[in-house]
Amino acid sequence: MLYIMAENGFWDRVQDLLHGNSLRWLSREVGLNQYTLQTSKNRNTVPKADTLQKISDIYDVSVEWLLSGDENYSEKDTLTREPGSLYHVPSKTFSKHDAASNEKIIYLPVLSQKLSTRHGAELREEIGTGEYIPVMKRLVAAYDSKSLRAVEVSGDSMTNINLMNGDIVIFSQDFIAGNGIYVISVDGEAFVKRLEIDKFQRVIKIHSENIKYPEPNIVPFDNEVMKIEGKVVAWFHCHPY
Repeated sequence: MLYIMAENGFWDRVQDLLHGNSLRWLSREVGLNQYTLQTSKNRNTVPKADTLQKISDIYDVSVEWLLSGDENYSEKDTLTREPGSLYHVPSKTFSKHDAASNEKIIYLPVLSQKLSTRHGAELREEIGTGEYIPVMKRLVAAYDSKSLRAVEVSGDSMTNINLMNGDIVIFSQDFIAGNGIYVISVDGEAFVKRLEIDKFQRVIKIHSENIKYPEPNIVPFDNEVMKIEGKVVAWFHCHPY
């Protein structure tokens, strides 16, 4: 399940749509436990995509309007979602170029591969299946939107910082700025790791965030094995507790 922090009055719009009904009533209408939407409201998170689509169907409003409140997308079916996928942006009604120019939300392309925390896979340049993930623009305003990519994480070596198997990270390609969480490739295989950049010893320490993998790998600045692909600037946490 993918959760996004609610912004721009999302829950105010839902409350207005209820017209006196309770969130427990709406939870039952969309097939959830009666307290599920109330819990999501209390945490200020947006429900998962399937639930958003059901709310959209019940009240005949668009998912985009629910997320942003933008009256330009008040008509239903601006966004659709295929079973088992993230949001799809139909080319006839809402292109990725339109999404990139939206004032409140940008839609980032999702890479087709999974990014490993433990056993790497080759980082591919192609975008993949045409799936996009909505992100509040202000959360990534400091970065060039054209450089941003989203990719799913697989593995357990970063769990101590709550980066879990199934989470989706957003990274800025070719952006390097001090220590932090980065997407790297080692001999062509891609990972997400915490990097400690030691300018005095001119080495990079590659850390996992799991006590099962305590020792960092250390490589020199001028190595030909490891490449920094970009810095992780946000991620969407979907670990089931």
